[in-house]
Amino acid sequence: MHAHLGVIGRSIASVMIVLGLPLTERMLLYRDHGRSGAREIVELGAPSLAVEFALHHQGKRPQTIEIQLWRVLVVADQAPKARTTTDF
Repeated sequence: MHAHLGVIGRSIASVMIVLGLPLTERMLLYRDHGRSGAREIVELGAPSLAVEFALHHQGKRPQTIEIQLWRVLVVADQAPKARTTTDF
């Protein structure tokens, strides 16, 4: 269940989401990927930390995850080419 939008598609979808415009099916998949991923990893028996991060990784940190841990998870979630050794 991946949207396969690419950078430009994700950018357009993000703008459309903010503006409240109608979304295509692929854009809906992109918008809802956190919830979809969380459901999938719950079924696999993932720990609650992984589920919480999947649900909130593109938004605000939930109070259930400490700030330091949140920062590490956000860096780990970045695309490999976007990471640097100074991120830690």
